[in-house]
Amino acid sequence: MDVLIVRSGVPGAAAVVHLPFELREVIKAAVPSHRRTWDAKDKVWRIHEEWIPVLRRALEDAGHRVRLDGVREEHTAASVGDWPAAMYRDLGAELGGRAFKALLLVLHPDRGGSLAAMQALNAARALYGKPP
Repeated sequence: MDVLIVRSGVPGAAAVVHLPFELREVIKAAVPSHRRTWDAKDKVWRIHEEWIPVLRRALEDAGHRVRLDGVREEHTAASVGDWPAAMYRDLGAELGGRAFKALLLVLHPDRGGSLAAMQALNAARALYGKPP
C-alpha cells in the first residue's frame, strides 16, 4: 500500500500524511499523540516534521511503500545511525531508560550535543522505551 507524506512549506510545521484508514494504528503506534493530529476536514494526519523518519520506518517495516513530497531525504535518513533503536532493543525498556537519562546529559543540544542525535534518541525512546 502506498503512503504519501507531504512536507509543509514552513520549517518545523506539521507534515501532512495521506494514509489509508486501515493504517491508522501504525501512525498511532509510531507517533506520540502530542505530535500528531487528525484533520477531519481534509481527512489527513498532521505530524511534526521530526517524526517523519520514525513514521516512515514503521510504515516500511509493515511492508508499505512511502512516497515523500517536499521532504528532503537527508531529513528522513537517520544520519546518526540506528544506534538508539538498537540500544533500546538490546537493553529493554528499563535499562534503556537509565541509559537515556545518562545520554541526555551528553547529547542534548543545550549541553553541546547534536540535535540529530537527540532526535534519534527521543524517537527510539518513543518506539521502544515503554515497558510491556
